[in-house]
Amino acid sequence: MNNFFVSAFLFFRTRKTIFWLFMGLILAISGYFAFQLKPEEDIRKMIPADERIDKLNLVLKNSSFTDKILLNISLSDTQAKANPDLLGEFTDSLGEILTRKFVPDLIENLTYKISNDKMLELYFAFYENLPLFLDSADYVDIEKRIRPDAVKEKINSGYRTLLTPASAIIKDIFIKDPLGITQLGLKKLQALEFDKNYVLHDGFLMTKDQKNVSVFISPALSSQETNKNTAFFQELDIVLDSLRNHFQNKVDVV
Repeated sequence: MNNFFVSAFLFFRTRKTIFWLFMGLILAISGYFAFQLKPEEDIRKMIPADERIDKLNLVLKNSSFTDKILLNISLSDTQAKANPDLLGEFTDSLGEILTRKFVPDLIENLTYKISNDKMLELYFAFYENLPLFLDSADYVDIEKRIRPDAVKEKINSGYRTLLTPASAIIKDIFIKDPLGITQLGLKKLQALEFDKNYVLHDGFLMTKDQKNVSVFISPALSSQETNKNTAFFQELDIVLDSLRNHFQNKVDVV
């Protein structure tokens, strides 16, 4: 190998014109092939080709979960007393700004609060299909609820509730189901809880200690559109920084 380089040096030392022409040719060929390269924004293409990996990529490609963005809103002072009202106010403000600024061009779907309409929709879905969710123990409970004294007590209790501010939410429920029998079916959801550390508070999905709120964002752009998504995240950071300042940095978002 050493002899090759020595020979090349001796050859080109007295033939500088040929040397520069040769170098120019190499640069031209290298440049040509360099311009044939095309950037690939899909990071999955970096994974080696393999039948099992191809199947995994297919699942990931067709899964909307990979395109979800989860924001966790919490108190900046982790030692501070829980303040669910402050977190709710911050989350509402964030949701309104994101909806106005990014939906539908950059955000396809934004979930930060379970509205009363959604809750009623879930309730009535159980109401319409209640027999599917009941077991023998539930029918024993229903038998107790339809006794005259139990019906009278339930109606009086419902009437008193209708006189409170909560009546706007429960009025339709009470009219359809004054004895609250649908609640027997809804209790079956407790067995399906994905995490007992989360609760609904005023429609927000909070941790049980009421110090964290979850916000889910479905971007309108594919995860493969790196450049456009980068610009979106930069604008999102500006919104979050502005909102933090507005709330005197008492709330943080990650």
